[in-house]
Amino acid sequence: MLEEQPWLGVYLIDVGIERPVDTGVVDLRLSRQTVGHGGQATIEATVRQAGQPAANTVIELWQGNDGQPLSKRDQQTVDLSTTSSARVMFPCEANAGTLIQGELRIVGSDPLAIDDSSQFSIGILPPLKIRVVATNRSIAKFWIDALQGLRAVGSAYEVEFVATDRWSTAPLEGVDVICLINLEQPTDDEWKKLADFAETGGGVLLFLGAPSRLGGGRGERIDPTAYTTAAAKTLLPAEPKASLKF
Repeated sequence: MLEEQPWLGVYLIDVGIERPVDTGVVDLRLSRQTVGHGGQATIEATVRQAGQPAANTVIELWQGNDGQPLSKRDQQTVDLSTTSSARVMFPCEANAGTLIQGELRIVGSDPLAIDDSSQFSIGILPPLKIRVVATNRSIAKFWIDALQGLRAVGSAYEVEFVATDRWSTAPLEGVDVICLINLEQPTDDEWKKLADFAETGGGVLLFLGAPSRLGGGRGERIDPTAYTTAAAKTLLPAEPKASLKF
């Protein structure tokens, strides 16, 4: 084609260098895109270098919330004297706001500055409100303790207890998850209330640990026929078939 167009001149200009020098933060990954308020996500990235081995390369974590200026939260040092890349991992706390914005930065500079930092964003979810329903609080104690224990390590739950005899009249506005423990004889209206709640995005957990009423005896007893009605089947994925001792 060049021979057919003698007037056309083509010039190839190599702007590269034979021994490039560069250190960059690449392949940044988040363990979670969103995290509950008070929770934690992990930021992982590769520090890659070319041309000039570095014994001590410092990587800093800078972080801010909801558009506020970033501040330094942590740092790590990697040894790139005998390898071309190394992985770094930073924990990121979700303690305030609705959005975490930040970046990993290499301390210092090199000829290629564009990869000296890598940015990230993490959404913060509001605390989940969980309503626990049981005949009395002592029956729900271990479940409530478990939820509150999870909160202590970062899963933000607001837990409230409602007794069985008044749960069906308690409004569900603002509740994210309802947990019903050994509900003895749910009615069709109660099943409909739970189904409507689930249809609008609420979470429903049912725990059946008490014996069946069909076996006789005293104390807390579950009526299995109440869990096999047409109203119950609109919500439940399975039917109770037997009451077995431990």
